[in-house]
Amino acid sequence: MEFVKLVQLELDPRGKLCRFDVTAREFDVLGDLYRHVKMDTEHLASLRCDIESNRRRLRRTVLALDQRGYIHRQTQGIGEPNIITLSQRGVRALAELRGLPERTANAPRGTVRNPHDLALANFTVSYDLNLREIPTAQFIDEAIIYARCPVREVRSKHAWPVMIHHRGHEKELWVEPDRLCGVAFSDRPIGRNSRYHAVEEDTGSMPLEASSLDVASIERKLLAYEQTHKLRLLDRYFGIPFCYPTFLTKSPARRDNIVALAGRVVRDRSALDAMLFSVQPDKPTIGKFTDPASMTWLNGRGKGVNFPL
Repeated sequence: MEFVKLVQLELDPRGKLCRFDVTAREFDVLGDLYRHVKMDTEHLASLRCDIESNRRRLRRTVLALDQRGYIHRQTQGIGEPNIITLSQRGVRALAELRGLPERTANAPRGTVRNPHDLALANFTVSYDLNLREIPTAQFIDEAIIYARCPVREVRSKHAWPVMIHHRGHEKELWVEPDRLCGVAFSDRPIGRNSRYHAVEEDTGSMPLEASSLDVASIERKLLAYEQTHKLRLLDRYFGIPFCYPTFLTKSPARRDNIVALAGRVVRDRSALDAMLFSVQPDKPTIGKFTDPASMTWLNGRGKGVNFPL
């Protein structure tokens, strides 16, 4: 197996000069982690294994990357898949050898956000798998979108500022989607060849409404996306003319409650039409995933809509 090597040297954690020594197969794994930020080895297997017998080879690849410091690997309970993210060395390798924008690595040190982040990966990995079946489609990574922004603070925070007004109060918020991603199609006219989603994963722990804008709530998120849409902030910062705020919930009842809330608090009809709400898909497995187009989607007015592709 050939190794891809970088002429430029780097310092390893002990301060010694070394080279990046990553195989093509390992680079594919690093690329998947760059795209999806945090996932478990079952998500990775759905992306990298055509058949079940390939799982052992993938396990060896993950272990080798962990031992050489390219990824962080976090064990869960007995029989549970490992959680994996890129290390900063893995980010640097992709930046140097594939020209991808550098970003801060997300080490899985805590466990509080794991259920949220892994539920998010259920959707983003399924979306990615669906696009891989479309020859003219290209997934657009979050880090690439933020790297476009000329405003340094927005680039570094992976968030944009917006002023919201509600119940006689106003507050500036920084809107940080759980994932900002998109798809570009090479066979469509320029200007109509891309779709973007600001994905919000709702596990049911956040209150629907709060007494103050200082408290995080679904209502506050909806108002922030309404203002983002009205003021065309994503066009200003990233050159994205239209984006779908995409909410994924744990149950149909929770989805319907959020849609009803959106109908009460969001006044802009165009913003309501742009919002998408659905129930979280099942975890993808080898050879099986949920096509987002097959999911039931409602817009902010409660109307059934198709997932935009």
